[in-house]
Amino acid sequence: MKTGIRAWSFWLAACLMGGGFSCQAAAQDTVVGKMGNVEIKTSEMLRLIDAQPPEVRRQITSGLTGLDRLARSELVRQSLLAEARSKGWEKKPDVAFVMERAKEDALLQVYMNDVAGPPAGYPSEDDVKKAYEANKGAFALPVQYNLAQIFLAVPENADKQIAAAAQ
Repeated sequence: MKTGIRAWSFWLAACLMGGGFSCQAAAQDTVVGKMGNVEIKTSEMLRLIDAQPPEVRRQITSGLTGLDRLARSELVRQSLLAEARSKGWEKKPDVAFVMERAKEDALLQVYMNDVAGPPAGYPSEDDVKKAYEANKGAFALPVQYNLAQIFLAVPENADKQIAAAAQ
């Protein structure tokens, strides 16, 4: 692996965090890492980052470590993929079936996330206020009491003065 990953990570972190650096290097599609015959380019890394959920994207772009780790793991991933393809693994019937199922599952998941999600802006602020006002009683907490008890054991044969003091 080349050490260019760290420099690229620094550049990308500065761009994504709104730093004053120019982000025109992305348009040049420079190589940010290389492992054997496998190269990773800026455009690939940006697509990979954009495809992540917002929370993961924040973690990746919060510093150099996340970006460096992502670039290195993607290089290893692509290197292993190249090796598997060079050996013809994707042509095996059982592997081809699993790959087709994974592709269909990915499509189904993306489609269902889009279809099942609520429309943008739903519920409106006004709807939330109306629902709250209509159900205020359900949101109220019942009165709570803090109780404490002190137990003093008094023997049965204790005189009346000790028993009275214990109460």
